[in-house]
Amino acid sequence: MPPVAFSSLCCARGYQKTEGYATFVKTYERVREWLRTAPADEIAVREASFFPGTDAGVLAATVTRYLSLGCWQGGIEIPRDLYEQALNVFQSVGAITWRHRYEEVVG
Repeated sequence: MPPVAFSSLCCARGYQKTEGYATFVKTYERVREWLRTAPADEIAVREASFFPGTDAGVLAATVTRYLSLGCWQGGIEIPRDLYEQALNVFQSVGAITWRHRYEEVVG
């Protein structure tokens, strides 16, 4: 499968003009960069509280797999080709019945 815009953020367009949004985006970019460069076991330790009862080794193996798939590569923007590919995936499993134009959704 080609790359897909899988992890996306959603908010009102008006919110994009606020200081809170700017702060969130800067933080999100820093976390994504950390995810690309940190060791899998370190990421697993930081995420462990979100998965209570899950073995640390399983979490580390899962993070390793995500890293090998390139799930956190690239910037946080959603290019048109990756948006269209995401729509292809959602449409193929019947999750959407129509395709919103890129300009309507990505801002």
